Amino acid sequence: MGLLQYRIPGEETFFAKGEWELKTLASLVEGDFVLTTFNKEEVYVFNEEDGEKNYSFHPEEPYAVSEQEYYAGLSAFKSEFEVRGIAKAIYSRIHKVEKSEDFKLEDAFNRLCEKYPNAFVYLISGENTGTWMGATPETLVSSKKNAFYTMSLAGTKKTKELSWTQKEIEEQAFVTDFILEKLRKAEVSNLQSDGPKDIFTGAVYHLKTDITFSTPTENIKQLVEVLHPTPAVCGVPTDKALDLIAKHEEHSRGFYAGVIGRVGQERCDLFVNLRCMQVFENSLGLYVGGGITKDSVVEAEYQETINKAQTLLRVLV
Repeated sequence: MGLLQYRIPGEETFFAKGEWELKTLASLVEGDFVLTTFNKEEVYVFNEEDGEKNYSFHPEEPYAVSEQEYYAGLSAFKSEFEVRGIAKAIYSRIHKVEKSEDFKLEDAFNRLCEKYPNAFVYLISGENTGTWMGATPETLVSSKKNAFYTMSLAGTKKTKELSWTQKEIEEQAFVTDFILEKLRKAEVSNLQSDGPKDIFTGAVYHLKTDITFSTPTENIKQLVEVLHPTPAVCGVPTDKALDLIAKHEEHSRGFYAGVIGRVGQERCDLFVNLRCMQVFENSLGLYVGGGITKDSVVEAEYQETINKAQTLLRVLV
């Protein structure tokens, strides 16, 4: 029997046993908790059932590149920007660590909740999905009745005193402009933005712009299609960045950078599945990535993935 456990910021932890059923975005109904892969080709909905809790671990672990393989792969990735007309794209890798003997998923979940009070923290397991856990700071879209909220989130630095680089400022502007343009095309009303400003997520700082708008609640599934994938997890232009990612990344992203959260008419809380990991029998596979532009330095980008991995590891091990 699979499980779903999550904590929305400011709320109590939810826990239920059940199974994950393969569905489509179009079939989502009031009250569904949804989990999608990055490419949204797999959309799972959680169905509560009675039974004994059991963790399911996928037997095959994805390939994790070495540091030198990352350098070579990112160099090849970046070399295609000009010919493809790409302004920015996300390049990710898997950071793999062995489980410690005393590692317990329930304790890890509780530590993430304590360390990251402003993140959406979750733990899921099922035969179809395997076991995943994360603490994502990024809201895809949330709503209370017809009042909607989303954000653009990009850039990473360790301390508040450090200045943002031009690359990071441009990266965050790409994300903001993309979201605003998509929402204008979706003909939402009362569209407003506030930012960028620094936000501390418990281990690192990001640049964030808050975006609010109004639209009928029945448009939520259309908004998911419109907003995801964002430049923060894909790139600009979207289609070209998707093709480049598929060509150069050595792993399937799985649920990394997909959509996760609950759907409802009165209230909706959907998040981008960042800062996450897949749990295996004896190891943890942390998914970490960075926004790449023509000015990116491969060594600095690798260090950024190390910093992001530490966001989880300092809590887990």
